[in-house]
This record gives sequence, C-alpha cells and structure tokens, in this order.
Amino acid sequence: MPSKNQYITFSTVSPPLRVSCLLDGSDGAVAQVTEGYGGWTETDRARRRSITMWTGVKTMKMSVPVLFDGFATETDVEPAIRNLERMASPGNGITPPPPVKIIGAVPHTDITWVIDDIQWGTKTERAIGGKMLRQDLVVILWQYVADDVITTSPAASQRSKSAKTRSSVGGKQSVTNYNQTAYGYSPDPASMPSANTVYTTKAGDTVTSIATSQLGDYSAWREIAFMNEIRDPNAALPAGKKLRLPAP
Repeated sequence: MPSKNQYITFSTVSPPLRVSCLLDGSDGAVAQVTEGYGGWTETDRARRRSITMWTGVKTMKMSVPVLFDGFATETDVEPAIRNLERMASPGNGITPPPPVKIIGAVPHTDITWVIDDIQWGTKTERAIGGKMLRQDLVVILWQYVADDVITTSPAASQRSKSAKTRSSVGGKQSVTNYNQTAYGYSPDPASMPSANTVYTTKAGDTVTSIATSQLGDYSAWREIAFMNEIRDPNAALPAGKKLRLPAP
C-alpha cells in the first residue's frame, strides 16, 4: 500500500471540491517548480553589451504528476478526475476557475494555485464494462495572485484609446490634475501651469516600471516616454530626475 506521504489532495472552496490521488513517481517524475524566481529580463543595446533589467518576480509555476489508481479495489476513478477537471474549468463557462490548495508531498503547499492545464498520460486501465480503473495525469499549476491594482478614474480606462481628454495650451499638452496621494506622489508646485503630475525617480526606476507602480498601467509607458522625450523605456533612470506623468 502507498504511504500517506505519497497521497496529495487538491481542494477548492467555491465550488467545494476535494480530490485525492497518488503522486506519480513511477517514471522518476517529481513535482517541479518551473518558474517564480529572479524576474530579470535582457535588453539589447546597439553595439554594446545588453543590460539586465529587473522587472519583477513572475508567478510560480509547478507541474505535478499524479495517478488515480482504483485497480486493486475495482474503483471507478473517473468521477474524481471529473472533479479535478471542474477545478480547472470556468464556472458556467463565464466565471474564472477557482483557486486551488494542494497538500501532500509537493513543494509550496502554503501557496494558493490555479490549474492552468491537465495533461493526460498513457497509464490507462479500464474494466470490461468500461469503468476507468487507472489514469495518470500531469497537473500544471500557476500561483494565484489576486489583482491588487487600485481602481482609478474613468480616464485610466481610456488611456489606451487614441482619443484622450487633453487640450493644447501654448503648443504644450495639458492634462487635468487631481489628488493622487494614493499613488505615493503629488503635483509638483514647480511644474509649469496645467502640466501633468511630476514624479521624482528612485534608483532602478525605468519608464515601464514607473508606469506600472505609479499609474497601475504598464501600457502608460508610451505617454510617459513621449512627454519626457525618453527613447528607451527600459533604460535605468538616474535617481532624482523629475518626470511628468499623465493623470490616471
């Protein structure tokens, strides 16, 4: 009989589902964490060595080989597999699949996951009547990280559109300011009248990182780069540089 530490259990809260199966190590396979460290990217530069930029740690990803085995007791394992599939499927075809917890002999049981994919193996046994007695699968898990972007004004949702709420003053673009203390910065009194909010850079800042951290919108880097005449949005900016930012 398998020992207890060979069993793993997947569970969800809504809908309330719980599925237990064996950790399948028969072919030397193990649960593997494939991503979730570093967060570095490489940016090419003309005729110079490329630079490494830290853009933020990606979510963890883990593949878990499992075996549903009811051969010895002639137990149909198909209902359990169907419940596992429900954990990976959207509710009513609309709502996102539920977050999943996993316990057993796998890494990072403290993390909440979502099931990105289920890959079917070849260790299949069926009874004469068609009952499924054995089936191996590989469950691909992604770390679940809830959306933590602050809800902004309706203008933020319009940023990606070509028609933005702007006016032209003396040949310079103007955007209405508003209280932005929630973003950790405020209008700079020294900035020109009707200019955009000013942000003072910190060591390691880039145009793309500022767009994400200050405006909650990665795609806003184009506006920031245009307004401040910056050509390389991934280049590290010197600390203490003042940049004009569009109002969210």
